[in-house]
Amino acid sequence: MRILTAERADISSLLFSPNGRYLAAAATAIQPRDTTAIVWDLTADGKPKYTLCDRVVVRGISADGRRFEFTRDGAPRVLRLSDGRNSQPPPPRPPNFCDRSPDGRWAIVRENSVMEGRLLLRGCTGKGARRVERWVHEIRYSPYSLGSTSNDPFDWLSHLCFLTDGTRVLVMFERRVNFRTAGLILHLLDLQTGRELALWHGENPTLIGPDGRLLYLSPISFRIHDITQPDQPAVTRTNTSRKHFTAAAFSPDGKLLATTSNDTAVTMWDTATWEPIRQYGWEIGRLRAVTFAPDGLTCAAGSDTGQVVLFDVDC
Repeated sequence: MRILTAERADISSLLFSPNGRYLAAAATAIQPRDTTAIVWDLTADGKPKYTLCDRVVVRGISADGRRFEFTRDGAPRVLRLSDGRNSQPPPPRPPNFCDRSPDGRWAIVRENSVMEGRLLLRGCTGKGARRVERWVHEIRYSPYSLGSTSNDPFDWLSHLCFLTDGTRVLVMFERRVNFRTAGLILHLLDLQTGRELALWHGENPTLIGPDGRLLYLSPISFRIHDITQPDQPAVTRTNTSRKHFTAAAFSPDGKLLATTSNDTAVTMWDTATWEPIRQYGWEIGRLRAVTFAPDGLTCAAGSDTGQVVLFDVDC
């Protein structure tokens, strides 16, 4: 176990770099009350390596662990973790960009015509000049037009993710009303052919597990839905402490779910049975955030006192 400390703040989210060396936290400082991003180098002592203030939103850490991406006052920025230099915006993403599968074998090129409500996906294999287009799939959705009122519903492309079985890809749209999320539209595609396997409408999920299961977090319970079987009933579990959930995270292999509540403990759930199998507790304040390291062997939980505990997962 290891305790990382920062200025007194309420930790709201945690994120490991893909190489596991850095841990980033988003927090709300108490005095002055402002949003802060904190980055620790886990190979060094427990003091923050970098602290960024003034309405900062954490976006991510690059795959090589060298760049920390964030927005400050709404403008994108990049912090080079090697020397702490920042203020350089990330390179602009081209209008037609691609997402690559974890094994690198597939790339999906997105062509999104926002005003027309038309998303064109092109499934390709290979790279560069050797890229070969294997299929094309079009998704129609409700766009937001300039003549719409705030109460008119419209769809917003949320994200695209590859499921860990290597055969499917999930495309998610959020249905928004008055610019707030009011529902969800999921398209499940076969990665080999681009054929749509399922179209599912539901609530806004809190998490998507590595195997594609959706987790909905309500105050004292959570619900799991398998998007590959939309007609099957969801699994619902109530918090063992009867307190409100504050955060949840799947392990990289999807076998564990870690949850925090409005107390000092992290609960581990077995995703095969959805039963609690272990609790970890510390007197560092009420826990607000939790995340797994990329290797799945370490977990981090952050509290409302600005303290973050790193602990080994032994269940």
